Amino acid sequence: MPELLPKPKHLGPEYASQFADPAIVAAYHHRPPYAPAVFPPWFDEVQTLIERYSTNRAYQSYNLIAELEQRGLFEQHGVHLSEAVSFEQSVESYIESIHSRNGFSRDRITHQAATDFDAEVRGLLVERCPDGTVQFNLVARIVFGRPR
Repeated sequence: MPELLPKPKHLGPEYASQFADPAIVAAYHHRPPYAPAVFPPWFDEVQTLIERYSTNRAYQSYNLIAELEQRGLFEQHGVHLSEAVSFEQSVESYIESIHSRNGFSRDRITHQAATDFDAEVRGLLVERCPDGTVQFNLVARIVFGRPR
């Protein structure tokens, strides 16, 4: 098992005390629905490759907030959708970021599958991002409420 890093000092009690009600829960849901403008034109093509190469064959999409509410663990009070923020990174950094996702960890995917996946994504993005930089918008959907 890898060694765990210590909690950053800035996330201690002083940081927590700035929240008026410690029972308020903020849950960040990173899946659509988002406005179509959030997704770059190449998103669906990369998603197709992700689905083809993922080692997580049993994956089923779910809504975390709905699951918590159904189990009586959370009471939603509201939702806030942030403004889109432009983000960019190199094609290579973007490809490597995919390997941090469930189903793409280099510990789980074979070396050959990772090599093939990386080459296909790189080939697709080099055509659509000729300067070597992928650009897209980031949006956060913040759901707030109380644990039960």
